[in-house]
Amino acid sequence: MVNILEMNDIRTIKKILELIKPTGEKGFEGLTGVVLSSLVNMPMRLAASGLQFGIDGKSANLENNISYECKHYSTKNEQVYSCRYRA
Repeated sequence: MVNILEMNDIRTIKKILELIKPTGEKGFEGLTGVVLSSLVNMPMRLAASGLQFGIDGKSANLENNISYECKHYSTKNEQVYSCRYRA
C-alpha cells in the first residue's frame, strides 16, 4: 500500500485543524462538508446551529441523501477529530 501523505503533510493538516473552530461554515463542520462534497461529487449543505438531531450537514440533492456529523473537542492530552456519514 502506498502512503500518499508524508509526515510533514500530516503535521500541516493537524496544525490547520487545531486553528479552526469546531463548528460553522469556516470551522471543522464546514471543512468536512467541502471534503465530502469533493469525494462524492455532490454539493453539501451545513445545518443551522441549534438542535440538529445528529446531523451537521447533508447533501443538497434530495434523491441521494447523504448526511454527516462531526466531533471536534479537546481532552487533557489530545485534540480529537471525528466524522461519520450516512448514505
